Amino acid sequence: MNPLFSDRLPFSTHTLRAFLLCGVLLTLSTTDSHAQTLRERFKRNSASQPAAAMDAATMAAQMMQRHDANGDGLLDRLEFEQIPRIEKKDEVFLAMDADGNLGISTAEVEEALAARFASQPGADDSSLPYSVHRDLVYGKSGHERQKLDVYVPKGEVATPKPVMVFIHGGGWTIGDKRHIQEQPAHFTSKGMVYVTINYRLGPDYIHPALVEDCAEAIAWVHDHIGEYGGDPGKIFVMGHSAG
Repeated sequence: MNPLFSDRLPFSTHTLRAFLLCGVLLTLSTTDSHAQTLRERFKRNSASQPAAAMDAATMAAQMMQRHDANGDGLLDRLEFEQIPRIEKKDEVFLAMDADGNLGISTAEVEEALAARFASQPGADDSSLPYSVHRDLVYGKSGHERQKLDVYVPKGEVATPKPVMVFIHGGGWTIGDKRHIQEQPAHFTSKGMVYVTINYRLGPDYIHPALVEDCAEAIAWVHDHIGEYGGDPGKIFVMGHSAG
Protein backbone atom coordinates (compact mmCIF):
# COMPACT_ATOMS: atom_id res chain seq x y z
CA MET A 1 0.00 0.00 0.00
CA ASN A 2 1.26 3.43 -0.91
CA PRO A 3 2.17 5.27 2.32
CA LEU A 4 0.46 8.38 0.97
CA PHE A 5 -2.89 6.67 1.50
CA SER A 6 -2.29 4.34 4.41
CA ASP A 7 -2.91 6.89 7.15
CA ARG A 8 -6.13 8.25 5.69
CA LEU A 9 -7.98 5.58 3.75
CA PRO A 10 -9.16 2.12 4.88
CA PHE A 11 -8.27 0.32 1.64
CA SER A 12 -6.96 -2.81 3.39
CA THR A 13 -10.33 -4.53 3.08
CA HIS A 14 -11.11 -3.39 -0.45
CA THR A 15 -9.65 -3.95 -3.88
CA LEU A 16 -8.09 -0.91 -5.50
CA ARG A 17 -8.84 -1.25 -9.19
CA ALA A 18 -7.03 0.53 -11.97
CA PHE A 19 -8.27 0.90 -15.53
CA LEU A 20 -6.33 2.13 -18.55
CA LEU A 21 -8.61 4.17 -20.75
CA CYS A 22 -7.51 4.96 -24.26
CA GLY A 23 -8.48 8.28 -25.79
CA VAL A 24 -7.60 10.50 -28.67
CA LEU A 25 -7.91 14.22 -29.26
CA LEU A 26 -10.42 13.76 -32.08
CA THR A 27 -11.81 10.99 -34.28
CA LEU A 28 -11.70 12.19 -37.84
CA SER A 29 -12.16 10.93 -41.37
CA THR A 30 -9.48 11.39 -44.02
CA THR A 31 -11.37 13.82 -46.24
CA ASP A 32 -10.69 17.54 -46.53
CA SER A 33 -14.43 18.23 -46.62
CA HIS A 34 -14.88 16.54 -43.27
CA ALA A 35 -11.95 18.51 -41.91
CA GLN A 36 -13.76 21.72 -42.94
CA THR A 37 -16.96 20.50 -41.23
CA LEU A 38 -14.99 19.90 -38.06
CA ARG A 39 -13.52 23.41 -38.18
CA GLU A 40 -17.07 24.81 -38.32
CA ARG A 41 -18.05 22.66 -35.36
CA PHE A 42 -14.97 23.85 -33.44
CA LYS A 43 -16.12 27.45 -33.89
CA ARG A 44 -19.75 26.80 -32.90
CA ASN A 45 -18.90 24.76 -29.83
CA SER A 46 -16.13 26.99 -28.52
CA ALA A 47 -18.35 30.07 -28.89
CA SER A 48 -21.13 28.44 -26.84
CA GLN A 49 -18.94 27.12 -24.00
CA PRO A 50 -16.99 29.94 -22.31
CA ALA A 51 -16.06 27.88 -19.23
CA ALA A 52 -14.73 25.07 -21.38
CA ALA A 53 -12.84 27.58 -23.50
CA MET A 54 -10.99 28.88 -20.44
CA ASP A 55 -9.80 25.38 -19.64
CA ALA A 56 -8.90 24.88 -23.29
CA ALA A 57 -6.86 28.10 -23.30
CA THR A 58 -4.72 26.86 -20.43
CA MET A 59 -4.20 23.48 -22.04
CA ALA A 60 -3.42 25.02 -25.45
CA ALA A 61 -0.74 27.24 -23.93
CA GLN A 62 0.78 24.26 -22.12
CA MET A 63 0.77 22.15 -25.29
CA MET A 64 2.49 24.88 -27.30
CA GLN A 65 5.09 25.40 -24.58
CA ARG A 66 5.89 21.72 -24.58
CA HIS A 67 5.83 20.90 -28.30
CA ASP A 68 6.73 24.11 -30.20
CA ALA A 69 10.38 23.09 -30.43
CA ASN A 70 11.59 25.98 -32.59
CA GLY A 71 9.61 28.62 -30.69
CA ASP A 72 7.94 30.16 -33.74
CA GLY A 73 4.44 30.04 -32.25
CA LEU A 74 3.25 27.31 -34.62
CA LEU A 75 3.22 23.53 -34.55
CA ASP A 76 4.46 22.28 -37.91
CA ARG A 77 3.85 18.72 -39.08
CA LEU A 78 7.10 17.41 -37.61
CA GLU A 79 6.42 18.94 -34.21
CA PHE A 80 2.81 17.73 -34.30
CA GLU A 81 4.03 14.20 -35.03
CA GLN A 82 5.86 14.19 -31.69
CA ILE A 83 2.68 14.70 -29.65
CA PRO A 84 1.68 11.36 -28.08
CA ARG A 85 -1.76 9.76 -27.94
CA ILE A 86 -3.19 11.34 -31.11
CA GLU A 87 -4.35 8.90 -33.76
CA LYS A 88 -4.67 9.75 -37.46
CA LYS A 89 -2.30 12.66 -37.02
CA ASP A 90 -2.38 13.77 -40.66
CA GLU A 91 -6.17 14.14 -40.58
CA VAL A 92 -6.15 15.84 -37.18
CA PHE A 93 -3.45 18.26 -38.36
CA LEU A 94 -5.49 19.26 -41.45
CA ALA A 95 -8.64 19.78 -39.39
CA MET A 96 -6.88 21.92 -36.79
CA ASP A 97 -4.95 23.99 -39.36
CA ALA A 98 -7.93 26.25 -40.05
CA ASP A 99 -6.04 28.88 -42.08
CA GLY A 100 -4.18 26.28 -44.14
CA ASN A 101 -0.71 27.72 -43.50
CA LEU A 102 0.72 24.28 -42.55
CA GLY A 103 1.20 25.39 -38.96
CA ILE A 104 -1.15 25.13 -35.98
CA SER A 105 -1.32 28.20 -33.76
CA THR A 106 -2.20 28.39 -30.08
CA ALA A 107 -5.64 29.72 -31.04
CA GLU A 108 -6.24 26.74 -33.33
CA VAL A 109 -5.21 24.29 -30.61
CA GLU A 110 -7.50 26.08 -28.17
CA GLU A 111 -10.39 25.92 -30.63
CA ALA A 112 -10.03 22.15 -31.05
CA LEU A 113 -9.74 21.54 -27.31
CA ALA A 114 -12.76 23.75 -26.60
CA ALA A 115 -14.78 21.64 -29.05
CA ARG A 116 -13.83 18.53 -27.12
CA PHE A 117 -14.76 20.10 -23.80
CA ALA A 118 -18.03 21.32 -25.31
CA SER A 119 -18.96 17.74 -26.15
CA GLN A 120 -19.20 17.04 -22.42
CA PRO A 121 -22.70 17.33 -20.91
CA GLY A 122 -23.40 20.36 -18.73
CA ALA A 123 -24.47 20.29 -15.11
CA ASP A 124 -27.85 21.86 -15.94
CA ASP A 125 -28.95 19.19 -18.45
CA SER A 126 -32.11 17.76 -16.88
CA SER A 127 -32.08 14.77 -19.25
CA LEU A 128 -28.88 13.39 -17.69
CA PRO A 129 -29.08 10.56 -15.13
CA TYR A 130 -26.91 12.47 -12.67
CA SER A 131 -26.33 15.85 -11.04
CA VAL A 132 -22.91 17.51 -10.95
CA HIS A 133 -21.14 19.38 -8.16
CA ARG A 134 -18.26 21.19 -9.86
CA ASP A 135 -14.98 22.68 -8.68
CA LEU A 136 -15.08 21.49 -5.08
CA VAL A 137 -11.83 22.53 -3.40
CA TYR A 138 -9.76 19.72 -1.88
CA GLY A 139 -6.35 21.40 -1.59
CA LYS A 140 -5.16 23.49 1.33
CA SER A 141 -2.80 25.68 -0.70
CA GLY A 142 -5.58 27.34 -2.69
CA HIS A 143 -4.12 26.43 -6.08
CA GLU A 144 -6.73 26.70 -8.85
CA ARG A 145 -6.11 23.12 -10.01
CA GLN A 146 -6.73 21.54 -6.62
CA LYS A 147 -10.41 21.00 -7.34
CA LEU A 148 -12.67 18.07 -8.20
CA ASP A 149 -16.12 17.36 -9.65
CA VAL A 150 -18.65 14.95 -8.12
CA TYR A 151 -21.30 13.25 -10.27
CA VAL A 152 -24.20 11.84 -8.26
CA PRO A 153 -26.91 9.48 -9.59
CA LYS A 154 -30.32 11.10 -9.56
CA GLY A 155 -33.07 9.66 -7.42
CA GLU A 156 -33.55 8.60 -3.83
CA VAL A 157 -30.37 7.56 -2.01
CA ALA A 158 -31.44 4.59 0.10
CA THR A 159 -27.94 3.45 1.00
CA PRO A 160 -24.48 4.97 0.47
CA LYS A 161 -23.16 4.23 -3.01
CA PRO A 162 -19.71 2.98 -4.05
CA VAL A 163 -17.40 5.67 -5.41
CA MET A 164 -15.21 5.70 -8.51
CA VAL A 165 -12.43 8.32 -8.65
CA PHE A 166 -10.90 9.13 -12.05
CA ILE A 167 -7.40 10.65 -12.45
CA HIS A 168 -6.87 12.16 -15.90
CA GLY A 169 -3.77 11.63 -18.03
CA GLY A 170 -1.56 13.97 -20.01
CA GLY A 171 2.03 13.17 -19.10
CA TRP A 172 1.65 15.14 -15.85
CA THR A 173 1.82 18.35 -17.94
CA ILE A 174 -1.61 18.72 -19.58
CA GLY A 175 -5.15 17.42 -19.09
CA ASP A 176 -8.34 18.28 -17.26
CA LYS A 177 -10.96 16.62 -15.07
CA ARG A 178 -13.65 17.31 -17.68
CA HIS A 179 -11.88 15.11 -20.23
CA ILE A 180 -14.19 12.20 -19.43
CA GLN A 181 -16.55 11.64 -22.37
CA GLU A 182 -19.36 9.23 -21.33
CA GLN A 183 -17.84 8.03 -18.08
CA PRO A 184 -20.19 9.92 -15.71
CA ALA A 185 -23.28 8.47 -17.40
CA HIS A 186 -21.78 4.98 -17.38
CA PHE A 187 -20.77 4.86 -13.73
CA THR A 188 -23.77 6.71 -12.29
CA SER A 189 -26.08 4.40 -14.28
CA LYS A 190 -24.41 1.53 -12.40
CA GLY A 191 -25.32 3.13 -9.08
CA MET A 192 -21.92 4.71 -8.35
CA VAL A 193 -20.86 8.21 -7.37
CA TYR A 194 -18.25 9.34 -9.90
CA VAL A 195 -15.46 11.81 -9.06
CA THR A 196 -12.92 13.46 -11.37
CA ILE A 197 -9.96 15.43 -10.06
CA ASN A 198 -7.50 18.02 -11.27
CA TYR A 199 -3.97 18.29 -9.92
CA ARG A 200 -1.05 20.68 -10.33
CA LEU A 201 0.94 20.18 -13.53
CA GLY A 202 4.54 20.18 -14.66
CA PRO A 203 6.84 21.75 -15.48
CA ASP A 204 5.74 24.36 -12.92
CA TYR A 205 5.42 21.62 -10.30
CA ILE A 206 7.54 18.50 -10.04
CA HIS A 207 7.28 15.10 -8.38
CA PRO A 208 6.06 14.34 -5.79
CA ALA A 209 3.73 17.38 -5.72
CA LEU A 210 1.49 16.00 -8.49
CA VAL A 211 1.05 12.61 -6.81
CA GLU A 212 0.55 14.27 -3.44
CA ASP A 213 -2.33 16.24 -4.97
CA CYS A 214 -3.95 13.00 -6.12
CA ALA A 215 -3.55 11.54 -2.64
CA GLU A 216 -5.00 14.66 -1.04
CA ALA A 217 -7.97 14.57 -3.42
CA ILE A 218 -8.71 10.94 -2.56
CA ALA A 219 -8.39 11.74 1.14
CA TRP A 220 -10.94 14.55 0.63
CA VAL A 221 -13.25 12.09 -1.10
CA HIS A 222 -12.97 9.72 1.86
CA ASP A 223 -13.75 12.48 4.34
CA HIS A 224 -16.57 14.22 2.42
CA ILE A 225 -18.16 11.86 -0.11
CA GLY A 226 -20.82 10.87 2.42
CA GLU A 227 -22.28 14.36 1.93
CA TYR A 228 -22.99 13.38 -1.68
CA GLY A 229 -24.40 9.93 -1.05
CA GLY A 230 -21.13 8.03 -1.46
CA ASP A 231 -19.74 5.27 0.75
CA PRO A 232 -16.26 6.18 2.11
CA GLY A 233 -15.61 2.50 2.71
CA LYS A 234 -16.02 1.65 -0.98
CA ILE A 235 -13.69 3.95 -2.91
CA PHE A 236 -12.16 2.75 -6.18
CA VAL A 237 -9.58 4.57 -8.29
CA MET A 238 -9.05 4.51 -12.05
CA GLY A 239 -7.02 6.60 -14.47
CA HIS A 240 -5.75 7.19 -17.97
CA SER A 241 -2.06 7.31 -18.87
CA ALA A 242 -0.38 9.39 -16.13
CA GLY A 243 -3.47 8.82 -14.04
